[in-house]
Amino acid sequence: MYILRLATVFFSSVFSPKRIGGPDGRNLQLHFKSRLSLPLFTGGRVEGEQGATIHVVLIDANTGRPVTVGPEASLKLEVVVLGGDFNNEDDEDWTQEEFESHVVKEREGKRPLLTGDLFVVLKEGVGTLGEIVFTDNSSWIRSRKFRLGLRVPSGYCDGIRIREAKTEAFSVKDHRGECMCFLFLFSFCLVLATCFLLNQHVVGLVLCSVQEALSTCFE
Repeated sequence: MYILRLATVFFSSVFSPKRIGGPDGRNLQLHFKSRLSLPLFTGGRVEGEQGATIHVVLIDANTGRPVTVGPEASLKLEVVVLGGDFNNEDDEDWTQEEFESHVVKEREGKRPLLTGDLFVVLKEGVGTLGEIVFTDNSSWIRSRKFRLGLRVPSGYCDGIRIREAKTEAFSVKDHRGECMCFLFLFSFCLVLATCFLLNQHVVGLVLCSVQEALSTCFE
């Protein structure tokens, strides 16, 4: 009987599944607390709205509160690029495999898609993104949009599932496109001023003719 009990303990420890979530039944999730400032252009720093810093937080979804103590609260996290079509249905229960399958790498022969400070260290469950920059636009992938993702690197917190974070989907345009848009706006202002001097009725026609072009530049 004693030998049988030892064998049961041994095999249950070897073949038991890995824990999902954190210690004490917590449901650990990473979240971006800041929305991105859009539009984004290649070569430009990724920032929060109105130039704010982008913050991330580790929470226990069971309580909605940040995780401020324990080894998970001081993790080192990795910033990655996701396809914009990841998790379109807003299902918050994706698997690690689903997340990894949507990670986007650079095109062949191109520089790394994302450069800069690609790691974030949590302090009491809260972290801040450093300076990161896109080197390529998003027009070449199927959805034509990217997302930023945040994950625990391989080898950290083995056996504990910490759900990754994602931002909203967004487009990244070439920097030269940004220059052209501002040049277009400057030229438009000159034309508009001239129209006021010559004939104010022409202003309405000019506004209609450029409306579509402006929406294309800043969609």
